[in-house]
Amino acid sequence: MPNNPASSAPVVIFDNVSLRYGETVALDQVSFQVNAGQTWVFLGEAGSGKTQMCKVMMGLVRPDSGRVVIFGDEISSKGEREMFAVRAKIGMLFQESALFDSMTIEENVAYPLENQPVRHCGPEQIHDRVVEALRFVELEKTLDKVPSELSGGMRRRVGIARATVTQPPLAIYDSPTAGLDPITANNIMAFIAKQRDLKGTTSIIVSHRYQDGVLMANYYYDEAQGRLIAATGERLASVHTTFVVMQAGRIVFVGPQTELEASTDPYVSKFGRR
Repeated sequence: MPNNPASSAPVVIFDNVSLRYGETVALDQVSFQVNAGQTWVFLGEAGSGKTQMCKVMMGLVRPDSGRVVIFGDEISSKGEREMFAVRAKIGMLFQESALFDSMTIEENVAYPLENQPVRHCGPEQIHDRVVEALRFVELEKTLDKVPSELSGGMRRRVGIARATVTQPPLAIYDSPTAGLDPITANNIMAFIAKQRDLKGTTSIIVSHRYQDGVLMANYYYDEAQGRLIAATGERLASVHTTFVVMQAGRIVFVGPQTELEASTDPYVSKFGRR
């Protein structure tokens, strides 16, 4: 079974969160709660508010109203310095991986360990943890390469390694499969499932691909076999996955895969295979 099955402990709480940029509504009274060990998959068309939600969750953007609570800590009004300790508990895979072109893969993955003030790692320990993180995504032989030498899928895997090298209890993945072919996209989601199931990581996934959510909701990573296995019975319950559909900054659907696929709402039904 996963190291940290879904529990009642809240990890993320959005309570009537709203955000505007001038006349543009980015988030409109968004409310939800993600508990430890759960996977939440956010779907929606471009501009629906998914990435803005991630930025608010990371404390990169301050909401105009509402409360944001991360691991029991209200962050809505925290300053940048106060956010250091909160962000140390969060791993973030940005769109298109956002690797530093001028750095080696080792330097990219080491960046969170070297630059988070709450981390106290010596050079040797940093190297060992970087190698471990890259081995987790099967890229331990790329330490001395630079991002331009890797394929798009490999860069995305490096992004996952960088997001999880600090072993955060919460990981946010913003469009992890965007622009990738179906086989590579499924491989990326397999590594995200692996992180969830072996490390007990609470996972928030923003995606345009319904298939990404289906994989997380129906498969688990079997360490002995080194691959994803279809989940049944208790295993199916352990990969607790909630689907969310956003439209114009609002949440218009929250529920399991079965309810998403059964929806008759014209907008919501576009995001679930029926």
